[in-house]
Parts: sequence; structure tokens; C-alpha cells
Amino acid sequence: MQRTQRGWTAAILGLVAVLAAIITPLVYRATWSDAIFPGVSIGSVDVGGMTPAAAERALRSAGYDPDLVVEARAADETWPVPSEAMRLDLDASVDAAFGIGRSGIRPAQIIEMSRLRLQPERLAPVIHFDADATARWLEEQVSFFDRTSANATLVIQGTEVVAEDAIEGRRLRASEALEILEDVAARAVWPPGDIVLPVEPLIPTVRDNRAASARARTMLSAPIELRAFNQEWTLTPEALAPLLITTAVNETFHLQVAEDGFGRLMEGVTEAVSRTAKSPRFHFDDEAEELVVAHPGETGRTVN
Repeated sequence: MQRTQRGWTAAILGLVAVLAAIITPLVYRATWSDAIFPGVSIGSVDVGGMTPAAAERALRSAGYDPDLVVEARAADETWPVPSEAMRLDLDASVDAAFGIGRSGIRPAQIIEMSRLRLQPERLAPVIHFDADATARWLEEQVSFFDRTSANATLVIQGTEVVAEDAIEGRRLRASEALEILEDVAARAVWPPGDIVLPVEPLIPTVRDNRAASARARTMLSAPIELRAFNQEWTLTPEALAPLLITTAVNETFHLQVAEDGFGRLMEGVTEAVSRTAKSPRFHFDDEAEELVVAHPGETGRTVN
């Protein structure tokens, strides 16, 4: 008799346990029928126990703004990333949170609800990324951002020195930029923070014309007075300018004077200044019994 009673007691307790295991999740589910189950968070926001509408408001208040304009920086320019390329889907984020413990077969739902009470679950916000739309947008940016490099120039026009500074070019590395934006979306952090796109500088080969242009301007700023012995000549800017040669060597411009042309310009000076050396002439003075200078010698000279 005692054994039969113990058997009935065990059966009743087992039935109660089974009913509790079935009824408790049903009561729990009914309690939160219109709300996200406790223990669920989206990003840094705990949305457990909230209705989807309340969860969306809480996310917006915490900075999860789907209307936020994401910006990417390239060199000294900042561009808004279009929403068709990358955007936060707040509805999908809340729907995913609401679906925790409600998807799959009933035993799986019961297990999920039980787990949430012991181990909270954090979901990442849903960020949509369209690689094709992003690639098209990057191509548009390249069309106005990229520029070729230009070497410095130095030209003598008449007596005017025309110098243009070098221009450094740049190129947006679009394929790497696409990967960076895709990684940003995959991290599922909102706002995504500072996004820096890779830019390759294009360095010109000839960059320095300052020293040569300053020297040319000085030489052509006024007539040059030439003096040799008791002779004087004037070299005008108009005569000198055609003789100036600008040459780019490595990264720098050099200024030279054409030797042949300058030689022809200096022919009159050379003729006036140059003279051939003459040896002195002597005769013998019989009375004095010594050599006497008849004609003194002359030192030769030439213009180098």
C-alpha cells in the first residue's frame, strides 16, 4: 500500500513538473506577447521588455539615428555617403530583437526563452551595405577628386620670367576604399565613426624653380655694366634674355647662359680689351757699355 502511494505521489509530481514546464513558458510568452523578451539588447541599448515602438524610440535617443548622414574623408575633403550605399535599418534591428524566442519550433522557443533569463543576448544593429551602389558612388568621387601631377615650369618670354609652381597630384584608391566601407558596415557600429579613405599622392618629378627664377629676374631687372681697364660696356636685358637657358635637372631648375651666344655678344669687348704680348727691344750703348731699352714690352691680355 505504501509503495502504491509513493508511486502515485511521484506520478503527480512528475505531471506537475511537466505542466509547469509547458505552462510557465506559455505564461512567460503571454506576459511579453507585445514586447521584446527581457535580456535582449541592440548594440548598447537594453530593449528587453519594450514594445517595438518603444525600443525604436530608445534606440533613436541613444544615437541610433537611421537618418544620420555617414561621412567619409579623403585627404582634405569630406563626402556624405549616400543612404543607398550604407544605412541603418532600425525596423529590421527591432524585428530581429522581437524575434528572439519566437522563431523555430515550440521546444526551441522554450529553450531560447529560458536561456535569455540566464544569458542575455546582444544583437548588432542591422546595417545594409550595397557594394554596387558604393562602387558607383566612389567612381563619381574619383571623377572630380583625382588630379594628375604637374611639374614646375620656368620660361623666359622676352625679358619676363614666367614661373609656375609644381602641382602635386592625387588618386583615390577606389578598390581599397570599397573594402574599407564594407568593413565599416560589417562592424555594425552606429554611428560608424571616422572613415578615412586611402589616397595616393602623385609627386611631380620637377618641383623647385624658385632659385633659378629669382636669379633670372635679377639678371633681367636692369642693364648690366661691364668694365675692363678703361673700357665700359652695357649689356641690356633685351640682349641678355635670349641667351638664358633653363634646364630641369632631377627635381630642380638650373639657369645657364648660352656660351656660344654670349661669346658672340662679347666679341666687341674682346677686341677692345685683348692685346698680344710684346717683348721689350734693346740696343747696346757703346759709351755706357750696357743694354738700353729701346722699346718697352707690353703684357698681353684677353677676355675669358
